[in-house]
Amino acid sequence: MLANVSLRDARPAVMVCPACARHLMEVTDVQWAMTRLEFNYTCSGCGAEANRAIEGDTPVFTSRASALLRDLPIFGV
Repeated sequence: MLANVSLRDARPAVMVCPACARHLMEVTDVQWAMTRLEFNYTCSGCGAEANRAIEGDTPVFTSRASALLRDLPIFGV
């Protein structure tokens, strides 16, 4: 998969199973960190599993509300 892409535009790749080479793999789980998406695939035919990750240079989720909340007096210590 591509490296250093905008993670907001990231889509899981279509994969043919490397074990049986006959079936398409399905995305069964997605895990994310600030600048990384990891897709877990499972083959519908043979049950093989694979992981693919996309690295980015900007955080996946950014919130303008969190910056506003940090500035409230109740959070200032």
